[in-house]
Amino acid sequence: MSVRNKKAYAKINHCFKSGARRADGYHEVATVMHAVTLHDLINVRVTDGDGIRVSCSDASVPTDRRNTAYAAAVYFADHCRDNGVNALGGKRIEIHITKHIPHEAGLGGGSSDAAAVLTLLNRHAGEPFTEAVLRDIGARVGADVPFFIPGSPALCEGIGDIITPLPDLPLQFYVIVQPDFVCDTKKAYSLYKPNIKKTSANLFQDLYNYERIHRICEEFLQLGAESASLSGSGSAVFGIFKDEAAALSAVKKMKYPFKTIAHNK
Repeated sequence: MSVRNKKAYAKINHCFKSGARRADGYHEVATVMHAVTLHDLINVRVTDGDGIRVSCSDASVPTDRRNTAYAAAVYFADHCRDNGVNALGGKRIEIHITKHIPHEAGLGGGSSDAAAVLTLLNRHAGEPFTEAVLRDIGARVGADVPFFIPGSPALCEGIGDIITPLPDLPLQFYVIVQPDFVCDTKKAYSLYKPNIKKTSANLFQDLYNYERIHRICEEFLQLGAESASLSGSGSAVFGIFKDEAAALSAVKKMKYPFKTIAHNK
């Protein structure tokens, strides 16, 4: 039996731009992302048997084929079989996810979980596949998964799978909150027009144009944040603080269902 663990870090988007819809249904994007210390914990066990089993500390997270960690294990096993790697032959993959990253938040929790599973299974198999191959497998699971394979600051283009590494950022502190509502990403994309008025670093913030998001950003600024923005497609919002004490003070004053402090990894 092989047991391996890995932290699956959240991400934030410092900016997000999008273009017209492609023939495959995706939109071209350009976004600067980096990982922060907020993380899930992924535990993978490979035992004798067959099939894939996923469990999660959060009962609201699906554990069947809809789960990105499950999908990552399926695609990795398929890639092993197609390339003559038999490390998973006659084996059962058991995955447990300890959730700390809220889902439907724009923080990449599901994508990061999937990337962690790919990395752990590759280690179990003796690392037959390069990082580039793992990114290709990850892209089949979701557009953000390739970023999380290295997890370093990057400009992500295409559908998120064209990754250009960027220099590490100086230490900054992020207060991350998730309000008591989710954002309808599909609806937001349906509102996209090339000439949309852009007033925010994150295009989704303009597409939604939710007053509640604007109010959260304004609250961050009033509490001393240097800037504030929606992360990804939301609904999590983050404020950037240079000083940890200021971040600690701000998070104590904010009243949201989820709130935490993280720093860049």
